[in-house]
Amino acid sequence: FGSRASRRQNAFEASRIIEKTLRNQNRLVLVDLQSITEERDSLRNYAADYFHPNSRAYKNWAEAFWLAIEPRLKQ
Repeated sequence: FGSRASRRQNAFEASRIIEKTLRNQNRLVLVDLQSITEERDSLRNYAADYFHPNSRAYKNWAEAFWLAIEPRLKQ
């Protein structure tokens, strides 16, 4: 999700494979964490090792999950 630009393309490819493989699973909801991570990119979203997310980044991800879940609760 961020730091290692040299590996980013590999991560995108892995994500595409996972999405393609699981796309037709009726009960599975894929959440786009990459977009919210990029939109809100900040060094303040990383733990002290500047690799792992911190509580602020996890809060962003929780919001992304909620945006995917909430409409299904209203169905």
